[in-house]
Amino acid sequence: MSNANQSEVDVNGKNVTRVIYGNADSELGSFVQAEEHIWIEKNLENQPCFQFNQLFRDEWSAYLFDPARNVSIQLDLWKQKVLYKSGTSAYSDLYAIRGVSSSPASYLFASFQQFNKWYSSAGEARIGLPAGSTIDLDRVIRDYRARVKQITFELKHLQSDWNRLAVAKSEGVVTAYLKEVITHLLTTESQATELVTVSAEGKVRTIAAESLVEMQTKATDARIVTLNAEIVATQAAQVTARESLRQAQDELKGDKGFLNGFLTGITFTIYNPLQENIDKANTAVSTINQKLQQQKDLSRQLAQTQAVLAETRTLVQQLRSIDVAFRDFLNQLTQTKSSLVAAHTSVVNLSNTSSESLGNWYFQRTDKNMQEIFGWIDSFSSVV
Repeated sequence: MSNANQSEVDVNGKNVTRVIYGNADSELGSFVQAEEHIWIEKNLENQPCFQFNQLFRDEWSAYLFDPARNVSIQLDLWKQKVLYKSGTSAYSDLYAIRGVSSSPASYLFASFQQFNKWYSSAGEARIGLPAGSTIDLDRVIRDYRARVKQITFELKHLQSDWNRLAVAKSEGVVTAYLKEVITHLLTTESQATELVTVSAEGKVRTIAAESLVEMQTKATDARIVTLNAEIVATQAAQVTARESLRQAQDELKGDKGFLNGFLTGITFTIYNPLQENIDKANTAVSTINQKLQQQKDLSRQLAQTQAVLAETRTLVQQLRSIDVAFRDFLNQLTQTKSSLVAAHTSVVNLSNTSSESLGNWYFQRTDKNMQEIFGWIDSFSSVV
């Protein structure tokens, strides 16, 4: 048995992030990974239709589940099928897979925008970093975003021209669209080359920022240990205060309380044990309330510190993956351009294109590569 997707061995169940589905004649929609464990099904207008939880992946499939409808989906890249089942029924074929992409999920690229917002909202101060310590990374990321916006613009034009090329029949129209497609590919490749250069600087800045965050993490972890110890101490102080309150209350009731009251009446100007026990009780109550509030404040401070630190660490880790992503994108562009040029050279030497239209001839030989590139549009759209 051969793999129907052998030409795209790099895209498999472990790394697929976008699947275009349809029937034999046309596209009908797509499944797109939106977050680490969340997928969205979209229609042809790119509007969300349903949301799925990703259950797991294997070598050739991603398995999704919609709890709201009790619907399971298997994106099977080996069979090139979208499989469907409801409840406990068996899987059945739903759609054919017409294109796949392993471009990084959009939530990773969203870290660009998130980091700029984090920096602008005094993120450094929130985790205790010196002001301006990550300003170079902030600058590089803003440069990233501007360049990615340009690339996204070119990709959308490329996609539009490619779709027109696929249905074109006359040689003159096909040649015109092919020229536009190749022009957009060359422009995008040039922009991607520059982006990879900027990405190299970004990688250095990201590693430096990650080092700062890790140093601050150690200091914060120590602070967290201290906060936890202080919380334990306040809890112990509450126990002591409650015991003092109990003792004071015992002094104020029963025979001893009556005796103290009697003694207070005849020795008021000399000694007042009743008042002493009342004061002791009031002090104990005050101490309990004070320690309770202190515990709440410490717990809130602990939660805030942990949350901000986790947010920052996640951002930096996501940014580190972007350098590799940009290089993959450039490689895919270069491969696709080579594939398209090779197809063009072949068709020039053909006396005819069998029963296929000329546009469809290109589509059949290069569309898988093109769809891999178009998958980056969703990813890049979350950057700007």
